[in-house]
Amino acid sequence: LTRREELVHEDMEKEKQEKSFSLETKVPYMLVYKLSFGETESNLLIYDIAAFNFTKFMIKDYDLKLLRVSDDQYLLLVANFENQKEAVWYNDILKKEAFVDGRLNFSLEGFYLISVDNYNLIGNPFSWVDYELFIKENQ
Repeated sequence: LTRREELVHEDMEKEKQEKSFSLETKVPYMLVYKLSFGETESNLLIYDIAAFNFTKFMIKDYDLKLLRVSDDQYLLLVANFENQKEAVWYNDILKKEAFVDGRLNFSLEGFYLISVDNYNLIGNPFSWVDYELFIKENQ
């Protein structure tokens, strides 16, 4: 069993060396909010953000997805940004909306501005901790 674990670890390390995060800013981006609250609050937040999107952006359609990580932890994904600049712009506007910002800040545990390509590497072979280290090293 120990040898098998060693082989799996070696394969993961090899895969990490072959793949890497990118600092590219002119590729599709997404916002990932790490939230801690119950199911009712998560549904209210999704509703608030959907209403915000509908009233503020008549032409552009942003995708919302809520992923349950545990009983009281969720990841809220807001996607369909053409690049990093658009994602930053959207987040800045969202934070100015009192009804959304109040609910969001109440439960916000973390926030990621991440390219779709980098997001697709999370869990295969990298973790959120790996991504955070990558960002800190490249600021």
